[in-house]
Amino acid sequence: MNIEDRLRRLLTDNLPDVPTWSDPVGRIGDGVTRRRRRRRIASAALAISVIMLTSVGVAQVSASRTDHTLRPGDSDVVPWQQKPVNSVTVIRREPRPDSRPCNPSDLTRSAWTEATEPGVVTLLVANNSDTRCTLRGTAMLTGLEQQSSARRQIEARALVTEPEPLGQHPATIDPGEPARIDLRVSDRCSDPAASVVRYLDVEIVTLGRSIPVAQLELPGTCPVEIGQWYVLPPPLYTPFVSASIEAPKAVQRGTQLTYVVTLRNESGNALPLSPCPITVQQISGQTSKNLLNCTDETLGAHQSRRFEMQMWIPADTQLGRNRLSWMAVMGDGRVTVADLATGGTPLVVEE
Repeated sequence: MNIEDRLRRLLTDNLPDVPTWSDPVGRIGDGVTRRRRRRRIASAALAISVIMLTSVGVAQVSASRTDHTLRPGDSDVVPWQQKPVNSVTVIRREPRPDSRPCNPSDLTRSAWTEATEPGVVTLLVANNSDTRCTLRGTAMLTGLEQQSSARRQIEARALVTEPEPLGQHPATIDPGEPARIDLRVSDRCSDPAASVVRYLDVEIVTLGRSIPVAQLELPGTCPVEIGQWYVLPPPLYTPFVSASIEAPKAVQRGTQLTYVVTLRNESGNALPLSPCPITVQQISGQTSKNLLNCTDETLGAHQSRRFEMQMWIPADTQLGRNRLSWMAVMGDGRVTVADLATGGTPLVVEE
């Protein structure tokens, strides 16, 4: 007699007044089996529920991470319309009268550069004093010759045509405001067999003081053309109107950049869009001017409108970190600059 037979006898013998199961061990075994089955079913149902909830959660997270701001095909985005413009007139601050001459100590410790157009580099030095001063005349350039590591004066000559027609001479600058001077550089003026000279760690010499220029290298095979100090007067801005850029983080050279600009009327009056504003897009010295696609002649009070923008990125655009800027010139010559505080939005140009 095995243990199951002994258990059956123990549970059935000598218990006449108690209703019994005909096969207690079997019933117990069946109960255990059913409970195990129910636990498996419950576990499977729980696992399925977890999988479904996880899938929904992942879908929700994925949806929340999707960038929906860069969809020019959306119904609320005014589509791009190709209407190039050759010139634009911007109202700027009137020229200032000359002030006291700037002293060498008035200028910042370092200068920086700005790419304005291919072959032209603009150097900027700011007024670091507490009062307005005037910086006039031109400057000299020095650099470390790459082959000899000796600092030499870079051969330069006067710039015949100023690339910035809006510049005001001389440069009368307020505290914190930069003075500018333009360089036109080239390495294609001599015999191709001539030795190539390059200068590193360029410094600009003005008022008898050498000021290092951050991250500037210049070719020395050809003379550098250098202009006069000037100030670029700021434009007059359209009051109570702002704009912002929604663009991808990177773009490839030789492709079309598509992005969105939101124009906001923050005033209590309608903003006239007739004549239609002219948009000016710029990246790494490349500029594009185009009429905005004005589907309506006004932008209502406290309203905004999103516009699709496009710009061709030439194959020779500077690689790496750049900045995309956008400006709308209204019919009266006043302007609205997108992301004014940062001068545009960062954009990486890739190969």
